[in-house]
Amino acid sequence: MAAVWAFSLSNQIWLFALLFLAWAAFDIVTGESSFVQRVTRREQPGTYWLVVSTWVVLSVLWLIYPG
Repeated sequence: MAAVWAFSLSNQIWLFALLFLAWAAFDIVTGESSFVQRVTRREQPGTYWLVVSTWVVLSVLWLIYPG
């Protein structure tokens, strides 16, 4: 939580991008994502990949267009 506050106060959007990329990588390794509810790759593959790909796309966009 301290990292999120530091990122927000310093207005460094690229740090959020790295955080989201780490989140997506962790989700891919574990095979499940927990945003609003738990979604697993095995039980809901479409929803799972939608969530993970959203994290990756947002991260890439934030790295390319930080402002």
